[in-house]
Amino acid sequence: MLLNIFNFMLKYYFFVFFLFFCRTLSAQSPLEEKKIFPKVLSLKILPDKNYKFGQIMSDSSLNAQFTEDSVLYKTPGTLSYWAKVTIENYSVHKQIYYARVFPMMDFTLYNYEADAGKWDSIRGGLSGSLGIRRHNIVPCTLQTKQTNVIYIHFNVSSIASYPYSCRVDISLEKAEEYAAKEQLYLILWIATLAVMFTFLLYNAYIYFIFKDVTYLHYLVIVTGGIIYITGINKFYNLLFPFRIFNVEMTSNGVIYFFDANSGFVQLGIFLVITGFIQLTRSYLQTGTQLPLWDKILLCVNWIFVSFFGLSTILTLSRIFYTDNFIARFENLSLICIILLILFIGILSYRKQFKPAKYFLLANSLPLLMIIVLAGYFAIYRFYGKNVMFLPNLAIITQTLTFAVALVARINLLKEELNEKEMEAQNLKNEKEHLELQSRLIKIENEYFHTEMQLAKEQTEKLQEKLAFNQRELTSVTLHIHQKNELLSSLQTQLGKLPKTSLHESSLKLIQNTIQNNLYLEADWERFRLHFEQVHPNFFKNLSEKHPNLTNHEIRLSAYLHLKLSTKEIASLLNIAPASVLTAKMRLNKKLNISEEKE
Repeated sequence: MLLNIFNFMLKYYFFVFFLFFCRTLSAQSPLEEKKIFPKVLSLKILPDKNYKFGQIMSDSSLNAQFTEDSVLYKTPGTLSYWAKVTIENYSVHKQIYYARVFPMMDFTLYNYEADAGKWDSIRGGLSGSLGIRRHNIVPCTLQTKQTNVIYIHFNVSSIASYPYSCRVDISLEKAEEYAAKEQLYLILWIATLAVMFTFLLYNAYIYFIFKDVTYLHYLVIVTGGIIYITGINKFYNLLFPFRIFNVEMTSNGVIYFFDANSGFVQLGIFLVITGFIQLTRSYLQTGTQLPLWDKILLCVNWIFVSFFGLSTILTLSRIFYTDNFIARFENLSLICIILLILFIGILSYRKQFKPAKYFLLANSLPLLMIIVLAGYFAIYRFYGKNVMFLPNLAIITQTLTFAVALVARINLLKEELNEKEMEAQNLKNEKEHLELQSRLIKIENEYFHTEMQLAKEQTEKLQEKLAFNQRELTSVTLHIHQKNELLSSLQTQLGKLPKTSLHESSLKLIQNTIQNNLYLEADWERFRLHFEQVHPNFFKNLSEKHPNLTNHEIRLSAYLHLKLSTKEIASLLNIAPASVLTAKMRLNKKLNISEEKE
Protein backbone atom coordinates (compact mmCIF):
# COMPACT_ATOMS: atom_id res chain seq x y z
CA MET A 1 0.00 0.00 0.00
CA LEU A 2 2.73 2.41 0.99
CA LEU A 3 4.75 1.54 -2.10
CA ASN A 4 1.74 2.29 -4.33
CA ILE A 5 1.37 5.70 -2.71
CA PHE A 6 5.05 6.40 -3.33
CA ASN A 7 4.75 5.40 -6.99
CA PHE A 8 1.71 7.63 -7.48
CA MET A 9 3.43 10.60 -5.87
CA LEU A 10 6.55 10.06 -7.94
CA LYS A 11 4.54 9.93 -11.18
CA TYR A 12 2.66 13.08 -10.19
CA TYR A 13 5.93 14.75 -9.31
CA PHE A 14 7.43 14.20 -12.76
CA PHE A 15 4.14 15.17 -14.37
CA VAL A 16 4.39 18.53 -12.63
CA PHE A 17 7.95 18.83 -13.90
CA PHE A 18 6.74 18.25 -17.44
CA LEU A 19 3.95 20.85 -17.17
CA PHE A 20 6.31 23.38 -15.66
CA PHE A 21 8.85 22.81 -18.41
CA CYS A 22 6.22 23.19 -21.15
CA ARG A 23 4.88 26.31 -19.50
CA THR A 24 8.34 27.80 -19.33
CA LEU A 25 8.94 27.15 -23.02
CA SER A 26 5.63 28.74 -24.00
CA ALA A 27 6.40 31.80 -21.88
CA GLN A 28 9.68 32.27 -23.72
CA SER A 29 8.19 32.28 -27.22
CA PRO A 30 9.91 35.06 -29.22
CA LEU A 31 6.76 35.80 -31.26
CA GLU A 32 4.59 36.26 -28.15
CA GLU A 33 7.24 38.42 -26.54
CA LYS A 34 7.27 40.69 -29.61
CA LYS A 35 3.50 41.05 -29.73
CA ILE A 36 2.54 41.27 -26.05
CA PHE A 37 5.51 42.33 -23.99
CA PRO A 38 5.98 46.06 -23.43
CA LYS A 39 9.19 47.76 -24.43
CA VAL A 40 11.46 49.81 -22.17
CA LEU A 41 12.11 52.99 -24.14
CA SER A 42 14.49 54.69 -21.72
CA LEU A 43 15.99 54.45 -18.25
CA LYS A 44 17.39 57.62 -16.65
CA ILE A 45 19.19 58.17 -13.33
CA LEU A 46 19.19 61.11 -10.88
CA PRO A 47 21.35 61.25 -7.71
CA ASP A 48 19.03 61.85 -4.77
CA LYS A 49 19.49 64.84 -2.49
CA ASN A 50 16.65 64.13 -0.13
CA TYR A 51 14.07 64.81 -2.85
CA LYS A 52 10.49 63.88 -2.16
CA PHE A 53 8.42 62.13 -4.80
CA GLY A 54 6.21 65.21 -5.05
CA GLN A 55 9.25 67.28 -5.96
CA ILE A 56 10.25 64.82 -8.65
CA MET A 57 6.78 65.00 -10.18
CA SER A 58 6.26 68.74 -9.94
CA ASP A 59 9.72 70.17 -10.48
CA SER A 60 10.49 70.11 -14.18
CA SER A 61 14.08 71.16 -13.54
CA LEU A 62 14.66 68.01 -11.55
CA ASN A 63 13.18 65.94 -14.35
CA ALA A 64 15.63 67.60 -16.70
CA GLN A 65 18.53 66.46 -14.53
CA PHE A 66 17.82 62.76 -15.17
CA THR A 67 20.70 61.43 -17.27
CA GLU A 68 20.48 58.80 -19.98
CA ASP A 69 22.62 56.38 -18.03
CA SER A 70 21.63 53.21 -16.23
CA VAL A 71 24.71 53.16 -14.01
CA LEU A 72 24.55 54.21 -10.37
CA TYR A 73 27.72 56.16 -9.69
CA LYS A 74 28.95 55.89 -6.17
CA THR A 75 29.73 59.46 -5.19
CA PRO A 76 30.59 60.55 -1.64
CA GLY A 77 27.49 61.45 0.35
CA THR A 78 25.05 59.95 -2.17
CA LEU A 79 23.15 57.11 -0.50
CA SER A 80 20.14 57.00 -2.83
CA TYR A 81 19.16 57.51 -6.47
CA TRP A 82 16.04 58.07 -8.51
CA ALA A 83 15.41 56.12 -11.70
CA LYS A 84 12.86 57.14 -14.36
CA VAL A 85 11.74 54.28 -16.61
CA THR A 86 9.70 54.94 -19.75
CA ILE A 87 7.79 51.91 -21.05
CA GLU A 88 5.66 51.54 -24.16
CA ASN A 89 2.67 49.22 -23.72
CA TYR A 90 1.49 47.71 -27.02
CA SER A 91 -1.48 45.91 -25.57
CA VAL A 92 -5.00 47.23 -26.15
CA HIS A 93 -5.87 46.33 -22.54
CA LYS A 94 -4.63 47.64 -19.28
CA GLN A 95 -2.41 44.93 -17.87
CA ILE A 96 -0.72 44.12 -14.59
CA TYR A 97 2.92 43.17 -14.83
CA TYR A 98 5.56 42.08 -12.37
CA ALA A 99 8.72 44.14 -12.62
CA ARG A 100 12.05 42.51 -11.85
CA VAL A 101 14.30 45.32 -10.57
CA PHE A 102 18.09 45.41 -10.18
CA PRO A 103 19.83 46.16 -7.90
CA MET A 104 17.59 44.72 -5.22
CA MET A 105 18.97 46.21 -1.98
CA ASP A 106 16.12 48.54 -1.02
CA PHE A 107 13.86 50.30 -3.54
CA THR A 108 10.41 51.82 -3.84
CA LEU A 109 8.52 51.68 -7.15
CA TYR A 110 6.02 54.42 -7.99
CA ASN A 111 3.34 53.46 -10.50
CA TYR A 112 0.44 55.61 -11.75
CA GLU A 113 -3.07 54.16 -11.33
CA ALA A 114 -5.30 55.84 -13.92
CA ASP A 115 -8.53 54.44 -12.47
CA ALA A 116 -7.76 55.82 -9.01
CA GLY A 117 -6.09 58.91 -10.44
CA LYS A 118 -3.06 58.68 -8.15
CA TRP A 119 0.41 57.28 -7.85
CA ASP A 120 0.90 54.04 -5.85
CA SER A 121 4.16 53.21 -4.14
CA ILE A 122 5.38 49.66 -3.48
CA ARG A 123 8.54 48.86 -1.50
CA GLY A 124 10.69 45.99 -2.65
CA GLY A 125 14.21 44.66 -2.41
CA LEU A 126 15.88 43.02 0.53
CA SER A 127 14.15 45.36 2.97
CA GLY A 128 10.69 44.86 1.46
CA SER A 129 8.04 42.50 2.81
CA LEU A 130 5.51 41.84 0.05
CA GLY A 131 4.89 38.14 0.59
CA ILE A 132 6.76 37.38 -2.67
CA ARG A 133 9.38 34.69 -3.09
CA ARG A 134 11.93 36.90 -4.79
CA HIS A 135 13.00 40.18 -3.24
CA ASN A 136 13.33 42.19 -6.44
CA ILE A 137 9.90 41.52 -7.98
CA VAL A 138 7.06 44.02 -7.48
CA PRO A 139 3.70 44.39 -9.27
CA CYS A 140 2.93 47.39 -11.49
CA THR A 141 0.13 48.44 -13.84
CA LEU A 142 0.66 49.60 -17.43
CA GLN A 143 -2.01 51.62 -19.19
CA THR A 144 -3.25 50.56 -22.64
CA LYS A 145 -1.58 51.64 -25.87
CA GLN A 146 0.42 54.47 -24.38
CA THR A 147 3.74 55.38 -22.90
CA ASN A 148 3.95 54.63 -19.17
CA VAL A 149 6.39 56.21 -16.75
CA ILE A 150 7.61 54.39 -13.64
CA TYR A 151 9.79 55.97 -10.97
CA ILE A 152 12.06 53.89 -8.73
CA HIS A 153 13.84 55.20 -5.67
CA PHE A 154 16.98 53.20 -4.79
CA ASN A 155 18.50 53.23 -1.32
CA VAL A 156 22.12 52.12 -1.77
CA SER A 157 23.33 52.75 1.79
CA SER A 158 23.96 49.03 2.29
CA ILE A 159 26.67 49.10 -0.42
CA ALA A 160 27.92 52.64 0.27
CA SER A 161 31.19 51.29 1.68
CA TYR A 162 32.14 49.81 -1.71
CA PRO A 163 33.83 52.24 -4.15
CA TYR A 164 32.19 50.66 -7.20
CA SER A 165 29.24 51.36 -9.44
CA CYS A 166 26.39 49.09 -10.45
CA ARG A 167 23.91 49.07 -13.32
CA VAL A 168 20.15 49.52 -13.00
CA ASP A 169 18.00 47.08 -14.91
CA ILE A 170 14.29 46.28 -15.11
CA SER A 171 12.36 43.52 -16.86
CA LEU A 172 8.62 42.82 -17.00
CA GLU A 173 6.55 39.68 -16.86
CA LYS A 174 2.79 39.40 -17.33
CA ALA A 175 0.89 38.81 -14.11
CA GLU A 176 -0.88 35.75 -15.52
CA GLU A 177 2.35 34.09 -16.53
CA TYR A 178 4.03 35.05 -13.28
CA ALA A 179 1.10 33.65 -11.26
CA ALA A 180 1.05 30.43 -13.32
CA LYS A 181 4.79 29.99 -12.84
CA GLU A 182 4.54 30.69 -9.12
CA GLN A 183 1.67 28.23 -8.87
CA LEU A 184 3.76 25.57 -10.56
CA TYR A 185 6.67 26.31 -8.23
CA LEU A 186 4.26 25.98 -5.31
CA ILE A 187 2.81 22.69 -6.61
CA LEU A 188 6.30 21.39 -7.26
CA TRP A 189 7.36 22.35 -3.74
CA ILE A 190 4.24 20.86 -2.15
CA ALA A 191 4.59 17.64 -4.15
CA THR A 192 8.24 17.33 -3.10
CA LEU A 193 7.44 17.99 0.54
CA ALA A 194 4.52 15.55 0.43
CA VAL A 195 6.81 12.75 -0.69
CA MET A 196 9.48 13.70 1.84
CA PHE A 197 7.02 14.05 4.73
CA THR A 198 5.57 10.65 3.86
CA PHE A 199 9.00 9.08 4.08
CA LEU A 200 9.76 11.13 7.19
CA LEU A 201 6.68 9.88 9.05
CA TYR A 202 7.06 6.29 7.87
CA ASN A 203 10.72 6.05 8.87
CA ALA A 204 10.02 7.85 12.15
CA TYR A 205 7.58 5.02 12.85
CA ILE A 206 10.26 2.47 11.91
CA TYR A 207 12.76 4.23 14.19
CA PHE A 208 10.44 4.09 17.18
CA ILE A 209 9.95 0.36 16.55
CA PHE A 210 13.57 -0.70 16.01
CA LYS A 211 15.37 2.14 17.84
CA ASP A 212 18.01 1.92 15.13
CA VAL A 213 20.18 5.03 15.06
CA THR A 214 20.55 4.72 11.27
CA TYR A 215 16.90 5.67 10.87
CA LEU A 216 17.44 8.67 13.14
CA HIS A 217 20.21 9.88 10.84
CA TYR A 218 17.90 9.32 7.87
CA LEU A 219 15.28 11.50 9.57
CA VAL A 220 17.93 14.21 9.96
CA ILE A 221 18.72 13.94 6.23
CA VAL A 222 15.06 14.19 5.22
CA THR A 223 14.52 17.13 7.60
CA GLY A 224 17.57 18.85 6.13
CA GLY A 225 16.27 18.14 2.63
CA ILE A 226 12.91 19.72 3.49
CA ILE A 227 14.64 22.82 4.88
CA TYR A 228 16.99 22.99 1.87
CA ILE A 229 14.35 22.56 -0.83
CA THR A 230 12.16 25.20 0.84
CA GLY A 231 15.09 27.61 0.98
CA ILE A 232 16.46 26.98 -2.51
CA ASN A 233 13.02 27.83 -3.89
CA LYS A 234 12.92 30.92 -1.61
CA PHE A 235 9.69 30.00 0.15
CA TYR A 236 11.00 31.28 3.48
CA ASN A 237 10.43 34.77 2.08
CA LEU A 238 6.73 33.84 2.10
CA LEU A 239 6.75 32.05 5.45
CA PHE A 240 8.63 34.67 7.46
CA PRO A 241 8.04 38.42 7.04
CA PHE A 242 11.23 39.55 8.76
CA ARG A 243 14.30 40.54 6.76
CA ILE A 244 17.85 39.71 7.85
CA PHE A 245 20.47 40.18 5.15
CA ASN A 246 24.00 41.17 4.31
CA VAL A 247 25.31 42.31 0.91
CA GLU A 248 28.62 42.49 -0.88
CA MET A 249 29.53 44.27 -4.09
CA THR A 250 32.33 43.29 -6.47
CA SER A 251 34.45 45.50 -8.65
CA ASN A 252 32.47 44.53 -11.79
CA GLY A 253 29.24 45.82 -10.24
CA VAL A 254 27.75 42.44 -9.27
CA ILE A 255 25.90 42.49 -5.94
CA TYR A 256 25.75 39.36 -3.83
CA PHE A 257 23.46 39.00 -0.85
CA PHE A 258 23.00 36.55 1.99
CA ASP A 259 19.70 36.62 3.85
CA ALA A 260 17.68 34.52 6.30
CA ASN A 261 16.50 32.33 3.42
CA SER A 262 20.15 31.66 2.50
CA GLY A 263 20.81 30.82 6.15
CA PHE A 264 18.06 28.17 6.03
CA VAL A 265 19.63 26.78 2.84
CA GLN A 266 22.94 26.46 4.67
CA LEU A 267 21.19 24.81 7.62
CA GLY A 268 19.59 22.30 5.26
CA ILE A 269 22.97 21.53 3.70
CA PHE A 270 24.54 21.06 7.14
CA LEU A 271 21.78 18.66 8.22
CA VAL A 272 21.91 16.67 4.98
CA ILE A 273 25.69 16.31 4.93
CA THR A 274 26.00 15.69 8.68
CA GLY A 275 23.14 13.20 8.62
CA PHE A 276 24.61 11.51 5.56
CA ILE A 277 28.02 11.16 7.20
CA GLN A 278 26.49 9.75 10.38
CA LEU A 279 24.22 7.44 8.36
CA THR A 280 27.28 6.18 6.47
CA ARG A 281 29.06 5.46 9.75
CA SER A 282 26.13 3.59 11.29
CA TYR A 283 24.95 1.84 8.10
CA LEU A 284 28.43 0.60 7.14
CA GLN A 285 29.51 0.19 10.80
CA THR A 286 32.78 1.93 10.04
CA GLY A 287 33.62 2.08 13.75
CA THR A 288 34.33 -1.66 13.67
CA GLN A 289 34.77 -2.36 9.95
CA LEU A 290 36.95 0.66 8.99
CA PRO A 291 38.05 2.39 12.22
CA LEU A 292 40.61 4.68 10.54
CA TRP A 293 38.15 5.94 7.92
CA ASP A 294 35.52 6.32 10.64
CA LYS A 295 37.79 8.79 12.44
CA ILE A 296 38.44 10.61 9.15
CA LEU A 297 34.68 10.92 8.54
CA LEU A 298 34.14 12.32 12.04
CA CYS A 299 36.98 14.80 11.60
CA VAL A 300 35.69 15.94 8.18
CA ASN A 301 32.19 16.32 9.57
CA TRP A 302 33.30 18.53 12.47
CA ILE A 303 35.47 20.67 10.20
CA PHE A 304 32.62 21.13 7.72
CA VAL A 305 29.98 22.01 10.32
CA SER A 306 32.27 24.27 12.36
CA PHE A 307 33.71 26.19 9.41
CA PHE A 308 30.51 26.80 7.50
CA GLY A 309 28.38 27.27 10.61
CA LEU A 310 30.77 30.02 11.72
CA SER A 311 30.69 31.50 8.22
CA THR A 312 26.87 31.62 8.25
CA ILE A 313 26.79 33.31 11.67
CA LEU A 314 29.40 35.90 10.67
CA THR A 315 27.56 36.74 7.44
CA LEU A 316 24.05 36.97 8.92
CA SER A 317 25.28 39.04 11.87
CA ARG A 318 26.95 41.46 9.37
CA ILE A 319 30.29 41.13 11.12
CA PHE A 320 31.94 40.01 7.91
CA TYR A 321 30.55 38.87 4.57
CA THR A 322 32.06 35.42 4.12
CA ASP A 323 29.58 33.82 1.72
CA ASN A 324 31.21 35.09 -1.45
CA PHE A 325 34.61 34.10 -0.09
CA ILE A 326 33.76 30.48 0.76
CA ALA A 327 30.91 29.72 -1.68
CA ARG A 328 33.10 27.93 -4.19
CA PHE A 329 35.13 26.24 -1.48
CA GLU A 330 31.92 25.09 0.20
CA ASN A 331 30.61 23.39 -2.92
CA LEU A 332 33.99 21.86 -3.72
CA SER A 333 34.20 20.52 -0.17
CA LEU A 334 30.73 18.99 -0.62
CA ILE A 335 32.01 17.19 -3.70
CA CYS A 336 35.05 15.91 -1.77
CA ILE A 337 32.89 14.69 1.13
CA ILE A 338 30.56 12.82 -1.22
CA LEU A 339 33.49 11.24 -3.06
CA LEU A 340 34.95 10.24 0.33
CA ILE A 341 31.64 8.59 1.30
CA LEU A 342 31.49 6.71 -2.00
CA PHE A 343 35.11 5.62 -1.56
CA ILE A 344 34.37 4.30 1.94
CA GLY A 345 31.33 2.48 0.58
CA ILE A 346 33.55 0.82 -2.05
CA LEU A 347 36.13 -0.12 0.61
CA SER A 348 33.39 -1.64 2.76
CA TYR A 349 32.05 -3.55 -0.26
CA ARG A 350 35.52 -4.89 -1.06
CA LYS A 351 35.73 -6.15 2.53
CA GLN A 352 32.58 -8.15 1.69
CA PHE A 353 30.45 -6.31 4.22
CA LYS A 354 26.94 -7.21 3.07
CA PRO A 355 25.13 -3.85 3.68
CA ALA A 356 27.73 -2.01 1.54
CA LYS A 357 26.18 -3.38 -1.64
CA TYR A 358 22.77 -1.90 -0.84
CA PHE A 359 24.41 1.34 0.29
CA LEU A 360 26.19 1.81 -3.04
CA LEU A 361 23.22 0.76 -5.18
CA ALA A 362 20.85 3.11 -3.37
CA ASN A 363 23.07 6.16 -2.97
CA SER A 364 25.28 6.33 -6.04
CA LEU A 365 22.71 8.13 -8.23
CA PRO A 366 21.61 10.83 -5.73
CA LEU A 367 25.20 11.41 -4.68
CA LEU A 368 26.24 11.94 -8.28
CA MET A 369 23.32 14.36 -8.72
CA ILE A 370 24.45 16.28 -5.63
CA ILE A 371 27.96 16.39 -7.09
CA VAL A 372 26.55 17.89 -10.32
CA LEU A 373 24.48 20.40 -8.34
CA ALA A 374 27.41 21.39 -6.14
CA GLY A 375 29.62 21.72 -9.21
CA TYR A 376 27.04 23.98 -10.89
CA PHE A 377 26.81 26.27 -7.86
CA ALA A 378 30.59 26.32 -7.53
CA ILE A 379 30.79 27.77 -11.04
CA TYR A 380 27.66 29.90 -11.45
CA ARG A 381 26.70 30.72 -7.84
CA PHE A 382 23.05 31.43 -8.79
CA TYR A 383 20.03 29.17 -9.14
CA GLY A 384 19.02 29.62 -12.79
CA LYS A 385 16.51 28.13 -15.18
CA ASN A 386 18.94 25.57 -16.48
CA VAL A 387 18.85 23.64 -13.21
CA MET A 388 15.45 24.60 -11.84
CA PHE A 389 14.47 20.93 -11.58
CA LEU A 390 17.79 19.62 -10.33
CA PRO A 391 17.60 20.49 -6.57
CA ASN A 392 14.09 19.06 -6.23
CA LEU A 393 15.01 16.01 -8.26
CA ALA A 394 18.24 15.47 -6.31
CA ILE A 395 16.55 15.75 -2.93
CA ILE A 396 13.58 13.53 -3.75
CA THR A 397 15.82 10.97 -5.46
CA GLN A 398 18.04 10.97 -2.40
CA THR A 399 15.01 10.48 -0.17
CA LEU A 400 13.67 7.61 -2.26
CA THR A 401 16.97 5.79 -2.69
CA PHE A 402 17.86 6.19 0.97
CA ALA A 403 14.49 4.65 1.77
CA VAL A 404 15.36 1.72 -0.50
CA ALA A 405 18.65 1.29 1.36
CA LEU A 406 16.79 1.37 4.66
CA VAL A 407 14.30 -1.24 3.41
CA ALA A 408 17.27 -3.43 2.58
CA ARG A 409 18.57 -2.68 6.06
CA ILE A 410 15.24 -3.80 7.53
CA ASN A 411 15.63 -7.10 5.69
CA LEU A 412 19.17 -7.42 7.03
CA LEU A 413 17.92 -6.59 10.51
CA LYS A 414 15.23 -9.25 10.14
CA GLU A 415 17.85 -11.79 9.08
CA GLU A 416 20.04 -10.79 12.00
CA LEU A 417 16.99 -10.94 14.27
CA ASN A 418 16.17 -14.45 13.05
CA GLU A 419 19.77 -15.49 13.58
CA LYS A 420 19.74 -13.97 17.04
CA GLU A 421 16.45 -15.71 17.80
CA MET A 422 17.98 -19.00 16.73
CA GLU A 423 21.03 -18.24 18.82
CA ALA A 424 18.76 -17.31 21.71
CA GLN A 425 16.82 -20.55 21.28
CA ASN A 426 20.07 -22.51 21.17
CA LEU A 427 21.28 -20.69 24.24
CA LYS A 428 17.95 -21.38 25.92
CA ASN A 429 18.26 -25.08 25.08
CA GLU A 430 21.84 -25.11 26.31
CA LYS A 431 20.75 -23.30 29.44
CA GLU A 432 17.98 -25.85 30.08
CA HIS A 433 20.47 -28.65 29.41
CA LEU A 434 22.95 -27.07 31.82
CA GLU A 435 20.21 -26.55 34.39
CA LEU A 436 19.25 -30.23 34.06
CA GLN A 437 22.88 -31.20 34.39
CA SER A 438 23.15 -28.90 37.37
CA ARG A 439 20.14 -30.52 39.01
CA LEU A 440 21.59 -33.98 38.32
CA ILE A 441 24.91 -32.92 39.74
CA LYS A 442 23.14 -31.45 42.73
CA ILE A 443 21.25 -34.72 43.29
CA GLU A 444 24.49 -36.67 42.90
CA ASN A 445 26.21 -34.31 45.31
CA GLU A 446 23.40 -34.78 47.80
CA TYR A 447 23.68 -38.56 47.33
CA PHE A 448 27.44 -38.44 47.75
CA HIS A 449 27.02 -36.17 50.73
CA THR A 450 24.59 -38.66 52.26
CA GLU A 451 26.96 -41.51 51.44
CA MET A 452 29.84 -39.56 52.93
CA GLN A 453 27.78 -38.78 55.97
CA LEU A 454 26.91 -42.47 56.38
CA ALA A 455 30.51 -43.43 55.71
CA LYS A 456 31.60 -40.84 58.23
CA GLU A 457 29.19 -42.19 60.81
CA GLN A 458 30.29 -45.73 60.00
CA THR A 459 33.92 -44.66 60.21
CA GLU A 460 33.25 -42.99 63.53
CA LYS A 461 31.59 -46.19 64.76
CA LEU A 462 34.52 -48.26 63.47
CA GLN A 463 36.94 -45.85 65.06
CA GLU A 464 35.02 -46.11 68.32
CA LYS A 465 35.02 -49.92 68.01
CA LEU A 466 38.71 -49.86 67.11
CA ALA A 467 39.44 -47.67 70.09
CA PHE A 468 37.42 -50.00 72.28
CA ASN A 469 39.28 -53.06 70.92
CA GLN A 470 42.54 -51.21 71.36
CA ARG A 471 41.66 -50.54 74.96
CA GLU A 472 40.59 -54.20 75.39
CA LEU A 473 43.81 -55.40 73.76
CA THR A 474 45.84 -53.15 75.98
CA SER A 475 43.86 -54.30 79.01
CA VAL A 476 44.30 -57.99 78.12
CA THR A 477 47.97 -57.51 77.41
CA LEU A 478 48.41 -55.67 80.71
CA HIS A 479 46.42 -58.31 82.56
CA ILE A 480 48.51 -61.15 81.12
CA HIS A 481 51.67 -59.20 81.86
CA GLN A 482 50.59 -58.48 85.45
CA LYS A 483 49.49 -62.09 85.99
CA ASN A 484 52.78 -63.43 84.68
CA GLU A 485 54.68 -60.92 86.78
CA LEU A 486 52.76 -62.00 89.84
CA LEU A 487 53.28 -65.69 89.15
CA SER A 488 56.96 -65.12 88.46
CA SER A 489 57.24 -63.20 91.71
CA LEU A 490 55.51 -66.02 93.65
CA GLN A 491 57.71 -68.61 92.00
CA THR A 492 60.79 -66.64 92.97
CA GLN A 493 59.58 -66.25 96.52
CA LEU A 494 58.74 -69.96 96.76
CA GLY A 495 62.20 -70.77 95.51
CA LYS A 496 63.72 -68.89 98.43
CA LEU A 497 61.76 -70.79 101.06
CA PRO A 498 63.70 -73.51 103.01
CA LYS A 499 63.09 -76.88 101.51
CA THR A 500 62.05 -79.37 104.17
CA SER A 501 60.84 -82.85 103.63
CA LEU A 502 57.48 -81.90 104.99
CA HIS A 503 56.83 -79.18 102.59
CA GLU A 504 59.02 -80.09 99.61
CA SER A 505 56.37 -82.00 97.82
CA SER A 506 53.76 -79.27 98.37
CA LEU A 507 56.13 -76.57 97.22
CA LYS A 508 57.05 -78.46 94.16
CA LEU A 509 53.37 -78.92 93.35
CA ILE A 510 52.73 -75.19 93.78
CA GLN A 511 55.71 -74.30 91.60
CA ASN A 512 54.51 -76.63 88.87
CA THR A 513 51.07 -75.07 89.06
CA ILE A 514 52.54 -71.57 88.81
CA GLN A 515 54.73 -72.66 85.94
CA ASN A 516 51.75 -74.07 84.10
CA ASN A 517 49.75 -70.87 84.61
CA LEU A 518 52.53 -68.51 83.52
CA TYR A 519 51.58 -68.94 79.88
CA LEU A 520 48.23 -70.52 79.30
CA GLU A 521 46.97 -71.08 75.76
CA ALA A 522 43.65 -69.49 76.76
CA ASP A 523 45.43 -66.22 77.44
CA TRP A 524 47.00 -66.30 74.05
CA GLU A 525 43.70 -66.98 72.29
CA ARG A 526 42.06 -64.15 74.16
CA PHE A 527 44.94 -61.88 73.23
CA ARG A 528 44.78 -62.99 69.59
CA LEU A 529 41.04 -62.33 69.38
CA HIS A 530 41.40 -58.74 70.54
CA PHE A 531 44.56 -58.24 68.41
CA GLU A 532 42.82 -59.27 65.18
CA GLN A 533 39.94 -56.94 65.94
CA VAL A 534 42.38 -54.06 66.09
CA HIS A 535 44.76 -55.36 63.39
CA PRO A 536 42.67 -57.53 61.05
CA ASN A 537 44.41 -60.00 58.70
CA PHE A 538 47.74 -59.49 60.47
CA PHE A 539 48.32 -63.15 61.19
CA LYS A 540 46.92 -64.23 57.78
CA ASN A 541 49.24 -61.92 55.87
CA LEU A 542 52.19 -62.85 58.03
CA SER A 543 51.61 -66.55 57.48
CA GLU A 544 51.24 -66.04 53.69
CA LYS A 545 54.44 -64.06 53.43
CA HIS A 546 56.45 -66.12 55.92
CA PRO A 547 54.95 -69.64 56.17
CA ASN A 548 58.05 -71.05 57.94
CA LEU A 549 57.51 -69.09 61.16
CA THR A 550 56.80 -70.99 64.38
CA ASN A 551 53.94 -70.22 66.74
CA HIS A 552 56.42 -68.73 69.18
CA GLU A 553 57.81 -66.45 66.42
CA ILE A 554 54.28 -65.45 65.36
CA ARG A 555 53.50 -64.41 68.90
CA LEU A 556 56.78 -62.49 69.07
CA SER A 557 55.85 -60.73 65.81
CA ALA A 558 52.51 -59.66 67.30
CA TYR A 559 54.16 -58.28 70.43
CA LEU A 560 56.74 -56.47 68.32
CA HIS A 561 53.94 -55.00 66.16
CA LEU A 562 52.42 -53.57 69.34
CA LYS A 563 55.86 -52.00 70.06
CA LEU A 564 56.10 -53.68 73.48
CA SER A 565 59.38 -53.43 75.35
CA THR A 566 61.81 -56.33 75.67
CA LYS A 567 60.95 -56.73 79.33
CA GLU A 568 57.22 -56.82 78.59
CA ILE A 569 57.73 -59.40 75.82
CA ALA A 570 59.90 -61.54 78.14
CA SER A 571 57.15 -61.47 80.76
CA LEU A 572 54.49 -62.43 78.24
CA LEU A 573 56.57 -65.28 76.74
CA ASN A 574 57.91 -66.34 80.14
CA ILE A 575 61.49 -66.11 78.96
CA ALA A 576 64.47 -64.03 79.93
CA PRO A 577 64.99 -60.63 78.32
CA ALA A 578 68.19 -61.87 76.73
CA SER A 579 66.24 -64.69 75.17
CA VAL A 580 63.82 -62.13 73.74
CA LEU A 581 66.73 -60.33 72.07
CA THR A 582 68.02 -63.60 70.69
CA ALA A 583 64.53 -64.52 69.43
CA LYS A 584 64.17 -61.10 67.80
CA MET A 585 67.46 -61.55 65.95
CA ARG A 586 66.43 -64.99 64.69
CA LEU A 587 63.01 -63.63 63.63
CA ASN A 588 64.53 -60.69 61.73
CA LYS A 589 66.92 -63.05 59.99
CA LYS A 590 64.06 -65.31 58.88
CA LEU A 591 62.03 -62.35 57.65
CA ASN A 592 64.95 -60.91 55.67
CA ILE A 593 65.74 -64.29 54.11
CA SER A 594 62.12 -64.71 53.03
CA GLU A 595 62.08 -61.24 51.49
CA GLU A 596 65.32 -61.95 49.60
CA LYS A 597 63.83 -65.16 48.21
CA GLU A 598 60.80 -63.28 47.01
